[in-house]
Amino acid sequence: MEIEWLGHADIETYYTSKYSLLELLPNIVEENHKAHVRAMVRDCEYIIEWLETGRRPGNKRGVERLAAYQREIPSELMERYANPPKPVEFHDDNKYYHLEYVLTLLTERERECYEMRIGGMWNEHDIARNLGITRGAVQTFIRRAEAKVKKHKNKPIPLSLVI
Repeated sequence: MEIEWLGHADIETYYTSKYSLLELLPNIVEENHKAHVRAMVRDCEYIIEWLETGRRPGNKRGVERLAAYQREIPSELMERYANPPKPVEFHDDNKYYHLEYVLTLLTERERECYEMRIGGMWNEHDIARNLGITRGAVQTFIRRAEAKVKKHKNKPIPLSLVI
């Protein structure tokens, strides 16, 4: 079988192919061969429409005219990157030690989840995926950690731990 060069893939070539296939169609006897030729004609029409309009056939609008929900960027995402959190500055070493003391009261998982959520600004879904636990477990750990931090926030450090 020899492959014939059909020329460049431009709109005139597809018109020529379409009309030659349409001329060939009445002479074909077998129905499955006719079905293949009709499919080739439809393919040529599809490509011709695409080349004439510059858009994929069937689309209501081009890629430059996206729907509002496709153009929209969630505001919380914009705020997160537009205004990154400022690092905490401790003017007093006692505040730093107190924070470290309160964080030592948390379990390992509570501390991981709390630091990722509060310090790293991760969302619960990402924390759960990273730690390999469920989102509900993350919520529980964060809730427990916040309760412990709130409870011990204003309590003094035990004297045995003061440096």
